[in-house]
Amino acid sequence: MASYTGNLDLYKVDPTVDGDDTFNIDLLLNNNWDKIDQFFNSLDSGTVKEEASSVVDINNALNSGFYVAENPSNAPVNNELYLILVIANEGRVVQYAFTLGTKEIYFRFYTGSSWSNWNLVLTEADGIKKVNASSKPTINDYDHEVGTLWIYDKNIYILVDNTVDDAVWESVINDEKIKRVREYGLRWNKTTDTYTRLGDAQGLEVQGAGTTGEHLSDFDDVYPYSEMRRCNLSDKGVVNAYYGDPDFATDGSNGQVMVEMVKHYYKTDHYTNGSGEEVFEFWVADGKKAGYEIEPNFYRDGSVKDKIYIGAVEGNVSGGKMRSIFSVQPTTEYTIGQFRGYAEARGAGWTQRGLLVTSLIQRLMIIEYGTFNLQSALSEGITNLDSGTGNHSQNTGYTDSLGNHSGEVIKSALDNGATGASETYPFSYRGIENPYGNTWEFADGFIIKDDGYYFEDDHNNFNDTGSGYNHINVSPLTDSDGYVDNLQYLSDFEFAFIPKSTGGTSNTHITDYHWSHDAGEVNIARVGAAWSHGLRAGAFFWTLSNVASASIRDISARLLYIPQE
Repeated sequence: MASYTGNLDLYKVDPTVDGDDTFNIDLLLNNNWDKIDQFFNSLDSGTVKEEASSVVDINNALNSGFYVAENPSNAPVNNELYLILVIANEGRVVQYAFTLGTKEIYFRFYTGSSWSNWNLVLTEADGIKKVNASSKPTINDYDHEVGTLWIYDKNIYILVDNTVDDAVWESVINDEKIKRVREYGLRWNKTTDTYTRLGDAQGLEVQGAGTTGEHLSDFDDVYPYSEMRRCNLSDKGVVNAYYGDPDFATDGSNGQVMVEMVKHYYKTDHYTNGSGEEVFEFWVADGKKAGYEIEPNFYRDGSVKDKIYIGAVEGNVSGGKMRSIFSVQPTTEYTIGQFRGYAEARGAGWTQRGLLVTSLIQRLMIIEYGTFNLQSALSEGITNLDSGTGNHSQNTGYTDSLGNHSGEVIKSALDNGATGASETYPFSYRGIENPYGNTWEFADGFIIKDDGYYFEDDHNNFNDTGSGYNHINVSPLTDSDGYVDNLQYLSDFEFAFIPKSTGGTSNTHITDYHWSHDAGEVNIARVGAAWSHGLRAGAFFWTLSNVASASIRDISARLLYIPQE
């Protein structure tokens, strides 16, 4: 009689009894191969090999899998019912123990000769207990552990007291969002004199650029542009009101009229591209990102500043203090040191416009408008009048109607004895009226000498000589006036827009003029041009040839406030 093997039940031939069936193909071959194949298909891929099987726990019936044991001698927790998962392969064996009472997970491994100690890797407390609900929690939702999260309609509540019928759930308020850092850039190919928007600025435009009236911009909702707004600032640095509030005032009765600017990040890149062309890239970002640094205005005297405040209009001196209010004429004919003193007289944190904030405004302007030629894209400004013989600057506040937006207005009735045109063009850049034109403005904290540039970020150390300033050791452009066609790119000074050469025109490259450093002198800086400088004027018109004793009828100043926390 035929026989079968004990393990796989394979057909086994016995010639003494099988007779003619000694070569039954179906029994002898097909059935046997099918059984063998089924056996291997049924095997767990993690079945332990011979060299590993000897270290699998003797409580387990098989080489790997899930097992239940009660109070085994090697349990990670005494008197606990637990499940154990054994994973073994090529002589490497690990075990996970899941305790059913304390709801803990332990781990150990076989070292080759013995087991390691059990290590606790997770407890129930490590997990998050939460309820996905269809309504807000109530005092009756007490049947949960303290710390449980209740999630409803994108709102989160946490259980802080589970007293029966008197549960207390507190709303979890998100005051910080985790989001992708957005970066906005402009590439200027100096060689071809062309511009390209970069990063998140691609596709953004300024509607109405180059026209009179309010300029609506795709940047209106882009940080940090969106956060620039006019406000009333007290002498102690407290915002009393913002533009649009019922108590916002422009006459100084509720504080100085300033523009709030917020902390952000920047970078400037300078390189030669694959075609051998010189290229600059100017960037701002709404958060920290590799390659970016905090914008220098927001890291002063060793501390981070979340906000700074620039005067909404040119300064007017009255009662021994500089003011930033509407409907007055900008004050001129004081030295940079005198204006500094009048600004500081307002109290701690007050000073006058400097190099750093000027560079910040310049960068924001060109990235938004996509060009250095701001006289064409933003406004000609108050630059088309006769020079005259006195202070013929126009009064402040004519852009009141523009609020926090950029744009230009037409002024047909000239103030203060001005002549030379039937109309002129006050304008605003995001609340900052006349950042160029109308009057020159001193840029404090910036000294130019034969051996380089000197700048200071701590307004408390502003002085007329550059004492204690940071020194940028490079020969400045000297005795070489003209339209700027290239910029300096210097380590630790890449934030600034300082002329390198003057081979441009009024409508190419930087498009603004430059009066350069006078050899042998210690020069201060003024920027922007005045009411009579025409096409030479602009945000990048630097005069670096005055000495600190200069007091001229068309040079004014502008307030700046640096928080002191």
